[in-house]
Amino acid sequence: MPASKHKLYNDAYAPFVEQGMTCNAIASQLSISENTLSR
Repeated sequence: MPASKHKLYNDAYAPFVEQGMTCNAIASQLSISENTLSR
């Protein structure tokens, strides 16, 4: 996890970490969503 520049970043990031999601997993989900919507 990169160093946070703002406390709200940690607050927003925490739920994803608790779900076991990494930055790569989140990025993959976003990519899949974008690909699905663009079709």
